[in-house]
Amino acid sequence: MNLKLVAVLYAGSSNKKKVIIGGVVGGVGLLMIVLAVFLLYRQSRKPQTPERVTDIVARVQDDINVIEQGTLKNGHVVAVKKLAMLSSRAKADFDTEVRLISNVHHCNLIRLLGCSNKGAEIVLIYQ
Repeated sequence: MNLKLVAVLYAGSSNKKKVIIGGVVGGVGLLMIVLAVFLLYRQSRKPQTPERVTDIVARVQDDINVIEQGTLKNGHVVAVKKLAMLSSRAKADFDTEVRLISNVHHCNLIRLLGCSNKGAEIVLIYQ
């Protein structure tokens, strides 16, 4: 196929060469523009990184859970609940708690700000 393209370029008139070169350059340029738009769209859809808890003030611990009081960088006080992955039931409890608290909105209940289940420790961050 490459030999045919080279043969057309050298055998044809100068006008055919310009059309082929223009088409290739235009196609590559269009492909680069589409790729750039896709990458910008994908970058804009990425979730913002959550704020880190900067300062742990108080700590309460029982057999399974550790609850700490901390402060975000913007000054909001939060409760950080750490669950130990001691059993397979802990993962199910975590999923249930996240599902329930994220769906319930009431002025007398705390609000779930974020969660993480990476590694051996599960973390819930409450307002």
